[in-house]
Amino acid sequence: MAGSFHLRRDLMAIGLLVLGAIIGGFLSVRAPALPSDADLRKRFDEHRAAFDSLATRAIAGTPLAGLRPQLQRLGVSSLSRERGGEAIWFVVETRSGSRKGYVYSREPRQPVLSSLDAANQNGYVALAPRWFLFLQSSD
Repeated sequence: MAGSFHLRRDLMAIGLLVLGAIIGGFLSVRAPALPSDADLRKRFDEHRAAFDSLATRAIAGTPLAGLRPQLQRLGVSSLSRERGGEAIWFVVETRSGSRKGYVYSREPRQPVLSSLDAANQNGYVALAPRWFLFLQSSD
């Protein structure tokens, strides 16, 4: 009988350890980070002419649905126009309510930050005349 008690106790202890490891694993998993500024800058530099063409077409009022294949090739998940056509937003990724991507803007954007990688606020990084990286933070 005593052996049976110890066996049950040992099995229960092992079960609790396994359960704790599983729960700990779930708690330690975080959502992947948004793309880095460096990755977005590289993509922009490699495809600058395509981004300029898309911005020109979007400002001219080209139906956005017709731009979908080109957006997908550039890794852009969505595109939107600001009222009045002052800016075109190229969203690359959305995670946990935060969005990151490119914005073509006829007007300067504020606040301009040195980096968006560790930012916990909305901000912009200048890429080229009228072009910025943007972060719309959920924080």
